[in-house]
Amino acid sequence: MLKVMDELIRRGLNPFDINELDHEHQWERFFLELCGLDFETSYSCLGKVITREVLEYFLDEILNYIHKFKEIVENPILRPKPPLKGSWVADMDDIYIGYQILGLLILYTNARLPFEVYDAILYSTTWEYDKTRMWTEGYVKQRKKNLEIFRNLIIMHKSNEKR
Repeated sequence: MLKVMDELIRRGLNPFDINELDHEHQWERFFLELCGLDFETSYSCLGKVITREVLEYFLDEILNYIHKFKEIVENPILRPKPPLKGSWVADMDDIYIGYQILGLLILYTNARLPFEVYDAILYSTTWEYDKTRMWTEGYVKQRKKNLEIFRNLIIMHKSNEKR
């Protein structure tokens, strides 16, 4: 197992549970399907099949997907209107969640970390940014810890990549 994954486990964070960071979106499924993997049958806590080679091969396509989604979010004309009162409407937070999920996959596979992903993760995992998501009082301490661990792992991964 990679040093980064060992560090996650040592600190009490399950690196294979995307819910530890965010669970409200389907980015992980989208990314894996873009890589030609069937999320339901080939990707579980018991046996992940994504490799560094596969992720890096599809990385540009994954980033293009994020860019297209970002374009929709930033352009009110392209953004779909919610069908019902109180329905979910995509915003920039959803884009940053996508970068965070991609960052987890990069850590898992030890793939190269594009600066765009690195920068977006470091921005969106600051407490100043994340606290706007209105976490419950009982979860704030754990959330801050998760963010700090994730940020440090991303920084370590990028600095090791430069050597």
